[in-house]
Amino acid sequence: MKFYFIILAVSLTLVCFSLSGCTQQLNHSTHEDNTSAYNSTYYAISFRYPADWTLTESPLKGGSGDRAQLTYRNESDGFSLKVWLLPGDCGLVYFDDRLNLTVVETNSTISIGGKRARHELYTMDYGNRRDIESMYEVCHEVGHESTYKNIYYRFTWVSPEEDYPARSLQIQKVMDSVRFLNSTGN
Repeated sequence: MKFYFIILAVSLTLVCFSLSGCTQQLNHSTHEDNTSAYNSTYYAISFRYPADWTLTESPLKGGSGDRAQLTYRNESDGFSLKVWLLPGDCGLVYFDDRLNLTVVETNSTISIGGKRARHELYTMDYGNRRDIESMYEVCHEVGHESTYKNIYYRFTWVSPEEDYPARSLQIQKVMDSVRFLNSTGN
């Protein structure tokens, strides 16, 4: 009897994940300019990134089942990019109390994909090295009338200080390519 209950619980969990969008396939395509594209009608966003990057999608723990995180990490030089995709979480206030963090710039208003966005810049000291972290936040309303939903996007990237100028140019190309879609694949 216990065995059947476990099978039922696992089956229901898998059905819930598939309905929530967490197990959706990443839609990637490669372009002539040596970039790949991430396209998601579910999260109503598309952007391009260097073709030699591997972007992985994983569900976020906690909260609702349709929250996800895209991650690229270069283990050899410490560079990483994370994109949080959080339906319904617009207006989220982010406080960072890491002891090694210094706020360099906060609440700068910029534009991403034609939407007003917020940019923050931090340094993090680790004794023998300093990293620079840059964060972009934007909210996008998708749908119309009673079927709309908000999606909060947070793009965060971290780079060793000496690599920051080159990585900044690379990330700017990614940010310039962001497009928000008018509807979701629900």
